[in-house]
Amino acid sequence: MQVQQHIQAVLNPNGDWWSILKGDRSILNWPPDAFAVAASLLHSSGAYTNVIKNWPPKWAGKNWNKEIKRIGDDWAKGIISASPSIPPEVQRWWETVIGNFGISVHEISDKSELCESLIQLAAAADEACAGVGLAFSSKDSQEQQDFFTKAFVSLRDWHTLCSDFVDGTQLTVLPKLHTPQQGLTLRSMSHYLALCYKTGVKPRWFFSHSTRWSGMKPNAMLNILLLPWPETISPKSFKTTCGNLGNLPEEYGFFQYEVPPDNSHGFVERAEKIVRNFKETFNQEVDVIVFPELSLQSEDLVLNLAKKVGSIVIAGIGDKKQNYAISAVPNFKPNELLRVSQQKHHRWLLDKQQVSQYGLRSIFKLDDPANKKEKWWEDISVGAERYINFVSLNKWLTFCVLICEDLEQSEPTAGIIRAVGPNLVIVPLQDGPQLNKRWSSRAAMVLADDPGSSVLTLTSLGMARLCRPFGCPESRVVALWKDPATSSTPIQIEVPYGIAAVALRIETRESKEYTADGRDDGGKSSLFALRETIYLEE
Repeated sequence: MQVQQHIQAVLNPNGDWWSILKGDRSILNWPPDAFAVAASLLHSSGAYTNVIKNWPPKWAGKNWNKEIKRIGDDWAKGIISASPSIPPEVQRWWETVIGNFGISVHEISDKSELCESLIQLAAAADEACAGVGLAFSSKDSQEQQDFFTKAFVSLRDWHTLCSDFVDGTQLTVLPKLHTPQQGLTLRSMSHYLALCYKTGVKPRWFFSHSTRWSGMKPNAMLNILLLPWPETISPKSFKTTCGNLGNLPEEYGFFQYEVPPDNSHGFVERAEKIVRNFKETFNQEVDVIVFPELSLQSEDLVLNLAKKVGSIVIAGIGDKKQNYAISAVPNFKPNELLRVSQQKHHRWLLDKQQVSQYGLRSIFKLDDPANKKEKWWEDISVGAERYINFVSLNKWLTFCVLICEDLEQSEPTAGIIRAVGPNLVIVPLQDGPQLNKRWSSRAAMVLADDPGSSVLTLTSLGMARLCRPFGCPESRVVALWKDPATSSTPIQIEVPYGIAAVALRIETRESKEYTADGRDDGGKSSLFALRETIYLEE
Protein backbone atom coordinates (compact mmCIF):
# COMPACT_ATOMS: atom_id res chain seq x y z
CA MET A 1 0.00 0.00 0.00
CA GLN A 2 1.23 3.46 -0.89
CA VAL A 3 1.19 6.45 1.48
CA GLN A 4 -1.60 8.03 -0.59
CA GLN A 5 -3.73 4.88 -0.38
CA HIS A 6 -3.19 4.64 3.37
CA ILE A 7 -4.28 8.23 3.93
CA GLN A 8 -7.29 7.71 1.67
CA ALA A 9 -8.29 4.72 3.82
CA VAL A 10 -8.03 6.83 7.00
CA LEU A 11 -10.13 9.70 5.68
CA ASN A 12 -13.92 9.71 5.64
CA PRO A 13 -15.03 8.19 2.29
CA ASN A 14 -17.99 10.59 2.21
CA GLY A 15 -15.78 13.63 2.68
CA ASP A 16 -13.71 15.74 0.34
CA TRP A 17 -10.68 13.49 0.69
CA TRP A 18 -9.62 13.97 -2.92
CA SER A 19 -8.82 17.66 -2.36
CA ILE A 20 -6.76 16.71 0.70
CA LEU A 21 -4.83 14.16 -1.31
CA LYS A 22 -4.23 16.88 -3.90
CA GLY A 23 -2.53 19.04 -1.30
CA ASP A 24 -5.35 20.78 0.54
CA ARG A 25 -4.11 21.68 4.04
CA SER A 26 -7.55 21.67 5.68
CA ILE A 27 -6.68 18.52 7.59
CA LEU A 28 -4.19 20.66 9.54
CA ASN A 29 -7.03 22.80 10.88
CA TRP A 30 -7.62 20.32 13.69
CA PRO A 31 -4.50 18.69 15.28
CA PRO A 32 -6.21 15.35 16.20
CA ASP A 33 -6.95 14.80 12.48
CA ALA A 34 -3.29 15.35 11.57
CA PHE A 35 -2.28 13.06 14.44
CA ALA A 36 -4.57 10.31 13.14
CA VAL A 37 -2.90 10.41 9.71
CA ALA A 38 0.70 10.71 10.91
CA ALA A 39 0.42 8.24 13.80
CA SER A 40 -1.38 5.62 11.71
CA LEU A 41 1.36 5.82 9.06
CA LEU A 42 4.04 5.50 11.75
CA HIS A 43 2.19 2.54 13.27
CA SER A 44 1.65 0.70 9.98
CA SER A 45 5.23 1.21 8.86
CA GLY A 46 6.91 0.79 12.26
CA ALA A 47 8.89 3.92 11.42
CA TYR A 48 8.41 5.39 14.90
CA THR A 49 11.35 3.23 16.04
CA ASN A 50 13.64 5.64 14.16
CA VAL A 51 13.52 7.96 17.19
CA ILE A 52 16.03 5.74 18.97
CA LYS A 53 18.39 5.60 15.98
CA ASN A 54 19.17 9.22 15.22
CA TRP A 55 17.28 11.90 17.09
CA PRO A 56 16.61 14.83 17.39
CA PRO A 57 16.46 16.39 13.91
CA LYS A 58 19.34 18.66 12.99
CA TRP A 59 17.23 21.78 12.48
CA ALA A 60 16.62 22.12 16.22
CA GLY A 61 19.26 19.90 17.82
CA LYS A 62 19.16 19.85 21.61
CA ASN A 63 16.43 22.50 21.59
CA TRP A 64 14.00 20.22 19.72
CA ASN A 65 11.92 19.40 22.83
CA LYS A 66 11.39 23.09 23.55
CA GLU A 67 10.74 23.94 19.92
CA ILE A 68 8.17 21.20 19.34
CA LYS A 69 6.27 22.34 22.43
CA ARG A 70 6.29 25.89 21.09
CA ILE A 71 5.05 24.75 17.70
CA GLY A 72 2.27 22.73 19.31
CA ASP A 73 1.23 25.67 21.44
CA ASP A 74 1.21 28.00 18.44
CA TRP A 75 -0.84 25.45 16.50
CA ALA A 76 -3.50 25.24 19.22
CA LYS A 77 -3.71 29.03 19.58
CA GLY A 78 -3.86 29.49 15.84
CA ILE A 79 -6.80 27.14 15.45
CA ILE A 80 -9.01 29.03 17.91
CA SER A 81 -7.92 32.59 17.09
CA ALA A 82 -10.04 35.00 15.06
CA SER A 83 -7.60 34.57 12.16
CA PRO A 84 -6.79 30.81 12.08
CA SER A 85 -3.19 30.03 11.23
CA ILE A 86 -1.01 26.94 10.97
CA PRO A 87 2.66 27.06 12.05
CA PRO A 88 4.98 27.08 9.02
CA GLU A 89 6.86 24.06 10.37
CA VAL A 90 3.64 22.01 10.41
CA GLN A 91 2.86 23.09 6.84
CA ARG A 92 6.35 22.10 5.73
CA TRP A 93 6.10 18.64 7.30
CA TRP A 94 2.72 18.06 5.65
CA GLU A 95 4.12 19.11 2.27
CA THR A 96 6.85 16.49 2.73
CA VAL A 97 4.18 13.85 3.33
CA ILE A 98 2.29 14.97 0.20
CA GLY A 99 5.51 14.82 -1.81
CA ASN A 100 5.93 11.16 -0.88
CA PHE A 101 2.43 9.92 -1.73
CA GLY A 102 3.85 7.37 -4.16
CA ILE A 103 6.15 5.78 -1.56
CA SER A 104 5.18 2.37 -0.21
CA VAL A 105 4.24 2.46 3.48
CA HIS A 106 6.88 -0.11 4.38
CA GLU A 107 9.54 2.16 2.83
CA ILE A 108 8.86 5.08 5.19
CA SER A 109 11.59 4.03 7.63
CA ASP A 110 14.17 4.33 4.83
CA LYS A 111 13.06 7.85 3.87
CA SER A 112 14.65 9.97 6.60
CA GLU A 113 12.97 13.27 5.68
CA LEU A 114 9.52 11.67 5.43
CA CYS A 115 10.03 9.72 8.65
CA GLU A 116 11.16 12.83 10.53
CA SER A 117 8.21 14.81 9.17
CA LEU A 118 5.66 12.22 10.33
CA ILE A 119 7.20 11.94 13.80
CA GLN A 120 7.31 15.71 14.19
CA LEU A 121 3.79 16.16 12.81
CA ALA A 122 2.48 13.66 15.37
CA ALA A 123 4.54 15.21 18.19
CA ALA A 124 3.39 18.76 17.42
CA ALA A 125 -0.25 17.64 17.25
CA ASP A 126 0.25 15.86 20.58
CA GLU A 127 1.67 19.01 22.20
CA ALA A 128 -1.15 21.11 20.72
CA CYS A 129 -3.63 18.89 22.57
CA ALA A 130 -2.05 19.04 26.04
CA GLY A 131 -4.87 18.77 28.57
CA VAL A 132 -7.52 17.82 26.03
CA GLY A 133 -10.21 15.50 27.39
CA LEU A 134 -9.61 16.52 30.99
CA ALA A 135 -12.15 18.42 33.05
CA PHE A 136 -11.07 22.05 32.66
CA SER A 137 -11.57 24.95 35.02
CA SER A 138 -11.82 28.74 35.03
CA LYS A 139 -8.06 28.89 35.62
CA ASP A 140 -7.49 27.81 32.01
CA SER A 141 -7.15 30.62 29.50
CA GLN A 142 -10.11 31.42 27.27
CA GLU A 143 -8.18 30.03 24.28
CA GLN A 144 -7.65 26.74 26.13
CA GLN A 145 -11.29 26.56 27.17
CA ASP A 146 -12.41 27.14 23.58
CA PHE A 147 -10.03 24.46 22.33
CA PHE A 148 -11.14 21.99 25.02
CA THR A 149 -14.81 22.72 24.32
CA LYS A 150 -14.34 21.93 20.65
CA ALA A 151 -12.65 18.67 21.63
CA PHE A 152 -15.53 17.83 23.97
CA VAL A 153 -18.01 18.28 21.13
CA SER A 154 -16.02 15.83 18.99
CA LEU A 155 -15.88 13.28 21.81
CA ARG A 156 -19.60 13.62 22.47
CA ASP A 157 -20.77 13.49 18.87
CA TRP A 158 -18.29 11.11 17.23
CA HIS A 159 -16.68 9.25 20.17
CA THR A 160 -13.32 10.50 18.94
CA LEU A 161 -11.33 13.73 19.04
CA CYS A 162 -11.16 13.71 15.26
CA SER A 163 -13.51 15.70 13.08
CA ASP A 164 -15.59 14.09 10.35
CA PHE A 165 -12.55 14.34 8.06
CA VAL A 166 -11.33 11.07 9.56
CA ASP A 167 -13.22 7.81 9.08
CA GLY A 168 -14.36 6.92 12.60
CA THR A 169 -15.25 3.38 11.52
CA GLN A 170 -11.53 2.66 11.08
CA LEU A 171 -9.78 4.41 13.95
CA THR A 172 -10.30 6.92 16.71
CA VAL A 173 -8.11 9.40 18.53
CA LEU A 174 -8.80 9.71 22.26
CA PRO A 175 -7.36 11.71 25.16
CA LYS A 176 -4.50 10.07 26.99
CA LEU A 177 -3.42 10.05 30.65
CA HIS A 178 -0.29 7.87 30.80
CA THR A 179 2.67 7.21 28.52
CA PRO A 180 4.23 3.75 28.98
CA GLN A 181 7.71 4.02 30.45
CA GLN A 182 8.68 0.53 29.35
CA GLY A 183 9.11 -0.98 25.91
CA LEU A 184 8.75 0.78 22.57
CA THR A 185 5.37 0.95 20.82
CA LEU A 186 3.37 3.72 19.18
CA ARG A 187 1.88 4.36 22.64
CA SER A 188 5.38 5.47 23.68
CA MET A 189 5.22 8.37 21.23
CA SER A 190 2.57 10.64 22.77
CA HIS A 191 1.50 12.17 26.08
CA TYR A 192 -1.95 13.52 25.31
CA LEU A 193 -3.35 11.71 22.26
CA ALA A 194 -4.05 8.00 21.84
CA LEU A 195 -4.51 6.27 18.49
CA CYS A 196 -7.05 3.44 18.77
CA TYR A 197 -8.14 1.08 16.04
CA LYS A 198 -11.74 -0.08 16.02
CA THR A 199 -12.34 -3.25 18.06
CA GLY A 200 -16.13 -3.44 18.28
CA VAL A 201 -16.35 -1.33 21.44
CA LYS A 202 -17.38 2.32 21.43
CA PRO A 203 -15.44 4.68 23.73
CA ARG A 204 -17.47 7.29 25.60
CA TRP A 205 -15.94 10.23 27.43
CA PHE A 206 -17.65 11.98 30.35
CA PHE A 207 -16.76 15.05 32.40
CA SER A 208 -17.71 15.87 35.95
CA HIS A 209 -18.13 19.59 36.63
CA SER A 210 -18.32 19.24 40.39
CA THR A 211 -16.42 22.01 42.18
CA ARG A 212 -15.44 19.43 44.78
CA TRP A 213 -13.25 17.65 42.25
CA SER A 214 -12.07 20.64 40.25
CA GLY A 215 -10.84 22.28 43.46
CA MET A 216 -8.72 19.30 44.52
CA LYS A 217 -4.97 19.68 44.23
CA PRO A 218 -2.92 17.02 42.40
CA ASN A 219 -1.34 15.84 45.65
CA ALA A 220 -4.68 15.29 47.41
CA MET A 221 -5.60 12.13 49.30
CA LEU A 222 -8.49 10.01 48.06
CA ASN A 223 -10.72 7.97 50.35
CA ILE A 224 -12.22 4.95 48.60
CA LEU A 225 -14.80 3.02 50.61
CA LEU A 226 -15.10 -0.69 49.78
CA LEU A 227 -18.41 -2.30 50.67
CA PRO A 228 -17.85 -6.03 49.96
CA TRP A 229 -21.48 -7.02 50.41
CA PRO A 230 -23.22 -9.37 50.78
CA GLU A 231 -21.13 -10.99 53.50
CA THR A 232 -22.90 -14.31 52.98
CA ILE A 233 -24.17 -15.86 49.77
CA SER A 234 -26.37 -18.94 49.63
CA PRO A 235 -25.78 -21.49 46.85
CA LYS A 236 -29.52 -21.15 46.24
CA SER A 237 -28.85 -17.74 44.68
CA PHE A 238 -27.51 -19.67 41.68
CA LYS A 239 -29.82 -21.58 39.38
CA THR A 240 -29.45 -23.39 36.08
CA THR A 241 -31.42 -22.09 33.09
CA CYS A 242 -32.23 -23.14 29.55
CA GLY A 243 -30.52 -20.23 27.85
CA ASN A 244 -31.22 -19.14 24.28
CA LEU A 245 -28.64 -21.21 22.38
CA GLY A 246 -30.40 -24.46 21.64
CA ASN A 247 -27.74 -25.69 19.22
CA LEU A 248 -24.91 -25.94 21.77
CA PRO A 249 -23.47 -29.39 22.50
CA GLU A 250 -25.14 -31.17 25.41
CA GLU A 251 -22.10 -30.66 27.66
CA TYR A 252 -22.91 -26.92 27.83
CA GLY A 253 -25.53 -25.37 30.07
CA PHE A 254 -26.51 -21.97 31.43
CA PHE A 255 -26.87 -20.41 34.86
CA GLN A 256 -28.01 -17.20 36.50
CA TYR A 257 -27.26 -15.51 39.77
CA GLU A 258 -30.24 -13.86 41.43
CA VAL A 259 -29.47 -10.83 43.58
CA PRO A 260 -31.32 -11.36 46.89
CA PRO A 261 -34.17 -8.80 47.07
CA ASP A 262 -33.33 -7.85 50.65
CA ASN A 263 -29.89 -6.63 49.62
CA SER A 264 -30.75 -3.32 48.06
CA HIS A 265 -32.52 -1.19 50.65
CA GLY A 266 -30.59 -2.64 53.56
CA PHE A 267 -27.27 -2.07 51.83
CA VAL A 268 -27.98 1.57 51.09
CA GLU A 269 -29.03 2.31 54.66
CA ARG A 270 -25.92 0.60 55.99
CA ALA A 271 -23.74 2.49 53.52
CA GLU A 272 -25.15 5.85 54.63
CA LYS A 273 -24.43 5.00 58.26
CA ILE A 274 -20.84 3.93 57.55
CA VAL A 275 -20.13 7.05 55.50
CA ARG A 276 -21.56 9.22 58.26
CA ASN A 277 -19.45 7.46 60.91
CA PHE A 278 -16.33 7.77 58.75
CA LYS A 279 -16.80 11.52 58.40
CA GLU A 280 -17.40 11.96 62.12
CA THR A 281 -14.44 9.78 63.16
CA PHE A 282 -11.81 11.00 60.71
CA ASN A 283 -13.18 14.41 59.76
CA GLN A 284 -12.76 13.50 56.09
CA GLU A 285 -15.02 12.97 53.13
CA VAL A 286 -15.57 9.64 51.39
CA ASP A 287 -14.69 10.30 47.75
CA VAL A 288 -15.65 7.02 46.09
CA ILE A 289 -17.88 4.13 47.23
CA VAL A 290 -17.51 0.78 45.45
CA PHE A 291 -19.91 -2.17 45.61
CA PRO A 292 -19.11 -5.54 43.95
CA GLU A 293 -20.63 -6.92 40.76
CA LEU A 294 -24.27 -8.04 41.08
CA SER A 295 -24.61 -6.52 44.53
CA LEU A 296 -27.80 -4.50 44.01
CA GLN A 297 -31.05 -4.95 42.09
CA SER A 298 -31.91 -1.32 41.39
CA GLU A 299 -29.72 1.48 40.08
CA ASP A 300 -32.15 4.02 41.55
CA LEU A 301 -30.80 3.13 44.98
CA VAL A 302 -27.27 3.85 43.77
CA LEU A 303 -28.31 7.24 42.44
CA ASN A 304 -30.12 8.10 45.66
CA LEU A 305 -27.12 7.08 47.75
CA ALA A 306 -24.80 9.29 45.67
CA LYS A 307 -27.12 12.26 46.16
CA LYS A 308 -27.38 11.74 49.92
CA VAL A 309 -23.68 11.27 50.69
CA GLY A 310 -22.19 13.41 47.89
CA SER A 311 -19.73 10.69 46.87
CA ILE A 312 -19.13 8.86 43.62
CA VAL A 313 -20.91 5.50 43.87
CA ILE A 314 -19.98 2.55 41.66
CA ALA A 315 -22.01 -0.64 41.87
CA GLY A 316 -22.81 -3.80 39.96
CA ILE A 317 -26.50 -4.17 39.12
CA GLY A 318 -28.27 -7.48 38.51
CA ASP A 319 -31.84 -7.56 37.26
CA LYS A 320 -33.20 -10.57 35.34
CA LYS A 321 -30.65 -11.12 32.56
CA GLN A 322 -29.00 -7.73 33.02
CA ASN A 323 -25.49 -7.51 34.44
CA TYR A 324 -24.08 -4.01 34.32
CA ALA A 325 -22.21 -1.41 36.34
CA ILE A 326 -23.54 2.01 37.22
CA SER A 327 -21.35 4.97 38.17
CA ALA A 328 -23.17 7.85 39.82
CA VAL A 329 -20.97 10.97 39.82
CA PRO A 330 -21.95 14.25 41.54
CA ASN A 331 -22.02 17.00 38.94
CA PHE A 332 -22.81 20.75 38.77
CA LYS A 333 -25.61 21.14 41.29
CA PRO A 334 -25.91 19.49 44.74
CA ASN A 335 -28.49 16.92 43.57
CA GLU A 336 -27.37 16.67 39.95
CA LEU A 337 -25.68 13.41 38.95
CA LEU A 338 -23.71 12.21 35.99
CA ARG A 339 -25.03 8.69 35.33
CA VAL A 340 -22.66 6.35 33.50
CA SER A 341 -23.85 2.82 32.68
CA GLN A 342 -21.89 -0.03 31.15
CA GLN A 343 -22.96 -3.57 30.39
CA LYS A 344 -20.72 -6.53 31.05
CA HIS A 345 -18.91 -7.53 27.85
CA HIS A 346 -18.15 -11.17 28.62
CA ARG A 347 -20.16 -13.99 30.15
CA TRP A 348 -18.72 -16.02 33.01
CA LEU A 349 -18.01 -19.66 32.14
CA LEU A 350 -18.14 -22.13 35.04
CA ASP A 351 -16.58 -25.57 34.74
CA LYS A 352 -17.05 -28.58 37.01
CA GLN A 353 -14.09 -27.65 39.21
CA GLN A 354 -15.42 -24.15 39.82
CA VAL A 355 -18.91 -25.46 40.48
CA SER A 356 -17.45 -27.72 43.17
CA GLN A 357 -15.32 -24.93 44.64
CA TYR A 358 -18.37 -22.73 45.08
CA GLY A 359 -20.37 -25.52 46.73
CA LEU A 360 -22.86 -25.71 43.86
CA ARG A 361 -22.70 -29.43 43.06
CA SER A 362 -26.30 -30.07 44.06
CA ILE A 363 -27.58 -26.94 42.28
CA PHE A 364 -25.86 -27.96 39.04
CA LYS A 365 -26.67 -31.70 39.57
CA LEU A 366 -23.08 -32.82 39.13
CA ASP A 367 -23.79 -36.12 40.88
CA ASP A 368 -26.71 -37.02 38.61
CA PRO A 369 -25.54 -39.73 36.14
CA ALA A 370 -28.05 -38.42 33.58
CA ASN A 371 -26.50 -34.95 33.63
CA LYS A 372 -24.07 -34.51 30.74
CA LYS A 373 -23.26 -30.88 31.45
CA GLU A 374 -19.61 -29.97 32.01
CA LYS A 375 -19.57 -26.21 31.47
CA TRP A 376 -22.14 -23.49 32.16
CA TRP A 377 -22.36 -20.05 30.55
CA GLU A 378 -23.63 -17.08 32.52
CA ASP A 379 -27.12 -16.45 31.09
CA ILE A 380 -26.99 -12.66 30.62
CA SER A 381 -27.62 -10.21 27.82
CA VAL A 382 -24.57 -8.73 26.10
CA GLY A 383 -25.45 -5.62 24.14
CA ALA A 384 -24.79 -5.44 20.42
CA GLU A 385 -23.20 -2.05 21.07
CA ARG A 386 -20.42 -2.39 23.61
CA TYR A 387 -19.09 0.65 25.43
CA ILE A 388 -16.04 1.54 27.47
CA ASN A 389 -16.58 4.66 29.55
CA PHE A 390 -13.97 7.14 30.77
CA VAL A 391 -14.92 9.71 33.39
CA SER A 392 -12.68 12.75 33.84
CA LEU A 393 -13.02 14.34 37.28
CA ASN A 394 -10.16 16.84 37.01
CA LYS A 395 -6.75 17.22 35.44
CA TRP A 396 -5.21 14.37 37.42
CA LEU A 397 -7.96 11.76 37.73
CA THR A 398 -9.77 9.94 34.95
CA PHE A 399 -11.23 6.55 35.77
CA CYS A 400 -12.96 3.71 33.97
CA VAL A 401 -14.91 0.69 35.16
CA LEU A 402 -14.60 -2.90 33.97
CA ILE A 403 -16.81 -5.77 35.11
CA CYS A 404 -15.13 -9.01 36.21
CA GLU A 405 -14.28 -11.01 33.05
CA ASP A 406 -13.84 -7.78 31.09
CA LEU A 407 -10.55 -7.25 32.96
CA GLU A 408 -9.16 -10.64 31.93
CA GLN A 409 -10.17 -10.74 28.28
CA SER A 410 -7.91 -8.83 25.93
CA GLU A 411 -10.74 -7.97 23.53
CA PRO A 412 -12.48 -5.72 22.91
CA THR A 413 -11.41 -3.16 25.53
CA ALA A 414 -7.79 -3.89 26.47
CA GLY A 415 -6.26 -2.09 23.49
CA ILE A 416 -8.23 1.08 24.17
CA ILE A 417 -7.45 1.05 27.89
CA ARG A 418 -3.74 0.56 27.28
CA ALA A 419 -3.75 3.36 24.70
CA VAL A 420 -5.64 5.82 26.92
CA GLY A 421 -3.97 4.87 30.21
CA PRO A 422 -6.67 5.99 32.68
CA ASN A 423 -5.31 6.87 36.11
CA LEU A 424 -7.65 4.44 37.87
CA VAL A 425 -9.37 1.25 36.72
CA ILE A 426 -12.09 -0.01 39.08
CA VAL A 427 -13.29 -3.60 38.66
CA PRO A 428 -16.40 -4.88 40.48
CA LEU A 429 -16.29 -8.69 40.57
CA GLN A 430 -18.50 -11.70 41.22
CA ASP A 431 -15.51 -13.89 42.01
CA GLY A 432 -13.63 -15.81 44.65
CA PRO A 433 -10.96 -14.36 46.98
CA GLN A 434 -8.66 -11.80 45.40
CA LEU A 435 -5.35 -13.55 45.92
CA ASN A 436 -2.05 -12.66 44.29
CA LYS A 437 -1.88 -16.02 42.56
CA ARG A 438 -5.17 -15.59 40.73
CA TRP A 439 -6.11 -14.19 37.30
CA SER A 440 -7.20 -10.75 38.53
CA SER A 441 -3.74 -10.18 40.00
CA ARG A 442 -2.04 -10.99 36.69
CA ALA A 443 -4.40 -8.74 34.74
CA ALA A 444 -3.93 -5.86 37.19
CA MET A 445 -0.15 -6.14 36.94
CA VAL A 446 -0.31 -5.86 33.15
CA LEU A 447 -2.18 -2.53 33.28
CA ALA A 448 0.02 -1.21 36.08
CA ASP A 449 3.16 -1.93 34.04
CA ASP A 450 1.79 -0.64 30.73
CA PRO A 451 0.35 1.98 30.53
CA GLY A 452 0.78 2.77 34.25
CA SER A 453 -2.79 2.66 35.56
CA SER A 454 -3.72 1.89 39.16
CA VAL A 455 -6.16 -1.01 39.42
CA LEU A 456 -8.68 -1.87 42.14
CA THR A 457 -10.68 -5.10 42.12
CA LEU A 458 -13.51 -5.88 44.56
CA THR A 459 -15.60 -9.00 45.09
CA SER A 460 -18.14 -9.65 47.82
CA LEU A 461 -17.18 -11.28 51.08
CA GLY A 462 -19.96 -13.76 50.40
CA MET A 463 -18.34 -14.94 47.16
CA ALA A 464 -14.87 -15.04 48.72
CA ARG A 465 -16.16 -17.24 51.53
CA LEU A 466 -18.22 -19.40 49.19
CA CYS A 467 -15.15 -20.31 47.15
CA ARG A 468 -13.45 -23.25 48.88
CA PRO A 469 -10.95 -25.09 46.69
CA PHE A 470 -10.17 -28.55 48.02
CA GLY A 471 -7.84 -28.38 51.02
CA CYS A 472 -7.97 -24.56 51.28
CA PRO A 473 -9.38 -22.68 54.28
CA GLU A 474 -12.01 -19.98 53.98
CA SER A 475 -10.59 -16.71 52.65
CA ARG A 476 -11.75 -13.18 53.46
CA VAL A 477 -9.55 -11.42 50.90
CA VAL A 478 -12.04 -9.35 48.93
CA ALA A 479 -9.92 -6.84 47.02
CA LEU A 480 -6.63 -6.20 45.27
CA TRP A 481 -4.84 -2.92 44.76
CA LYS A 482 -2.05 -2.56 42.21
CA ASP A 483 -0.28 0.62 41.19
CA PRO A 484 3.00 1.26 39.36
CA ALA A 485 4.53 3.21 42.25
CA THR A 486 4.71 0.81 45.19
CA SER A 487 4.99 -2.96 45.61
CA SER A 488 5.89 -5.27 42.72
CA THR A 489 2.86 -7.46 43.42
CA PRO A 490 -0.74 -6.40 44.09
CA ILE A 491 -1.71 -5.69 47.68
CA GLN A 492 -4.33 -8.08 49.08
CA ILE A 493 -7.11 -6.45 51.11
CA GLU A 494 -8.81 -8.64 53.68
CA VAL A 495 -11.96 -8.09 55.73
CA PRO A 496 -11.33 -9.27 59.32
CA TYR A 497 -14.15 -10.73 61.39
CA GLY A 498 -16.42 -8.05 62.82
CA ILE A 499 -15.54 -5.56 60.09
CA ALA A 500 -18.27 -4.27 57.76
CA ALA A 501 -16.25 -2.18 55.30
CA VAL A 502 -12.73 -1.12 54.36
CA ALA A 503 -11.57 2.38 53.47
CA LEU A 504 -8.48 2.87 51.34
CA ARG A 505 -6.51 6.08 51.72
CA ILE A 506 -4.91 6.70 48.36
CA GLU A 507 -2.03 9.13 47.96
CA THR A 508 -1.74 10.93 44.64
CA ARG A 509 1.74 11.64 43.36
CA GLU A 510 2.81 13.91 40.55
CA SER A 511 5.11 12.11 38.16
CA LYS A 512 7.10 13.12 35.10
CA GLU A 513 6.79 10.81 32.10
CA TYR A 514 8.76 10.80 28.86
CA THR A 515 7.89 9.89 25.31
CA ALA A 516 10.29 7.82 23.23
CA ASP A 517 11.29 10.97 21.32
CA GLY A 518 12.47 12.58 24.58
CA ARG A 519 9.60 14.95 25.43
CA ASP A 520 8.47 15.20 29.04
CA ASP A 521 4.99 16.14 30.24
CA GLY A 522 6.16 18.66 32.82
CA GLY A 523 5.29 16.36 35.71
CA LYS A 524 1.58 16.41 34.90
CA SER A 525 1.07 12.65 35.21
CA SER A 526 -0.53 11.34 38.38
CA LEU A 527 0.26 8.06 40.09
CA PHE A 528 -1.76 6.65 42.96
CA ALA A 529 -0.33 4.70 45.88
CA LEU A 530 -2.09 2.94 48.76
CA ARG A 531 -0.99 4.68 51.96
CA GLU A 532 -3.37 3.27 54.58
CA THR A 533 -6.11 0.67 55.04
CA ILE A 534 -8.85 1.58 57.53
CA TYR A 535 -11.19 -1.09 58.88
CA LEU A 536 -14.70 0.06 59.71
CA GLU A 537 -17.24 -1.57 61.97
CA GLU A 538 -20.98 -1.31 61.49
